[in-house]
Amino acid sequence: MPEVDTSSAPDSGRFWNEIGETCTEQHPDTLWRAHRDAVYAALVTCWLPAARLRRVLKTDLFDEAVAEGIYPVVHGRAGSIVGFDVSRRVTIAACRHYQRSKASSRCETTSLRRLRV
Repeated sequence: MPEVDTSSAPDSGRFWNEIGETCTEQHPDTLWRAHRDAVYAALVTCWLPAARLRRVLKTDLFDEAVAEGIYPVVHGRAGSIVGFDVSRRVTIAACRHYQRSKASSRCETTSLRRLRV
């Protein structure tokens, strides 16, 4: 399973943990999710360069936690994917989707404000 680092998750992740719990266990709005995934996948396909990328950073893993999200498109265009979200539950659910493929993936629970650049 991909690594999940929860050491720097802010307290604001509690809200998204609750939302993530509801959405990953009850799967509401599956038709809407499928539509969103298709729209975003089409956009990302246009935006990503034709050449295969070494690594892609995916922020906000909610779509990948509750459905496929843009993961299939990114997986096909990148050697590895690094994803992060403020919610531990959302991060773990997204990592479960990521582990279905053989792509090198890493998931972290953090806030963009806490990343060191």
